Amino acid sequence: MILDDSERWCVSSLGWVEHAALHIVDTESGQAREAPIGEADYVSVHPGTQGTFSVVHHYRGGSQVQITAHRFEHPELPLAAVTLNGLEEVGPSAFTGDSEIWKLVRSGYVAFYGASLQTREYSLIVIDPIRLQARVQRFGWFDHKFDHGYEAPTDATPVPFPYYGTVPAETSLYAVAVQRVSKIFLYAPESDTLYQEVKLAGGRGGHAPIFRKTEPQAWLTDYNVLLCLDPRNWTVVHSEPLQGSVKGAGMFIGDINITSDESRCIVPRPGSGDVVAVDTSTFELVGRATLGDQPLEAVALRDGRVIARDWKTGKLLRGELQPS
Repeated sequence: MILDDSERWCVSSLGWVEHAALHIVDTESGQAREAPIGEADYVSVHPGTQGTFSVVHHYRGGSQVQITAHRFEHPELPLAAVTLNGLEEVGPSAFTGDSEIWKLVRSGYVAFYGASLQTREYSLIVIDPIRLQARVQRFGWFDHKFDHGYEAPTDATPVPFPYYGTVPAETSLYAVAVQRVSKIFLYAPESDTLYQEVKLAGGRGGHAPIFRKTEPQAWLTDYNVLLCLDPRNWTVVHSEPLQGSVKGAGMFIGDINITSDESRCIVPRPGSGDVVAVDTSTFELVGRATLGDQPLEAVALRDGRVIARDWKTGKLLRGELQPS
């Protein structure tokens, strides 16, 4: 679930609910709508800059993958697109629409793809916004040491350059999350080099990190644990379990978000039926919104309103943060 800088539009998509559609909320009117945007099996949304976001169109059989770029003011309207179908690399002729928007959205995406290639597997789709090229990069390090039926790369967040360390400046570095693995993998696709494996909290894995713009912090999850890392040395600064067992079974925390002013980390807790806010400076729990159901993803607006979605049904949940 992503929120534009003006906090007017909230966009999300739960693959088992919307499939190839966006769930769009107008925060001013409170109205929500579902907008089909293609024929994929499901889509995932990723924030960009300057009022943009991108969408990955996933096909379960790995026959193709498409990426579209959008602006929040008309979120259901793709302004540009690129499709890979049977090729490891495509050039400008595969791109349609506004070529300039690719400079504003993310350049790397994880997708299951392999039509006409030797194997179908999770790979990194890398877009060069200057040359207008897109290519498929296999994760060479994702080998027999992993259980490919149980573990899989899920997302790859670009690492800001100040945190490259000894990684060559001319490369691009991604922090890759692998499902059910309690590590983040620092990976450079140009050379297919794995530079570091960052150990987390010993849980069952979670989401790729969110990097703050104003402080050297990377926020992420490891199943039921919220973590803050210092990306200058990739050490754990803060680690806190935020979701206990439910009826004797372990339960995870949902997709986290950082508020627009970066003062709070917003954490949905499907097992507790609420959303909590953690102060990004003190790491203290400073707010809670009781929503009921099982909130899986959530955003918090500057006025304290919380918008979330239920894990199983996709139902829209609303509430307000109250001081803890």
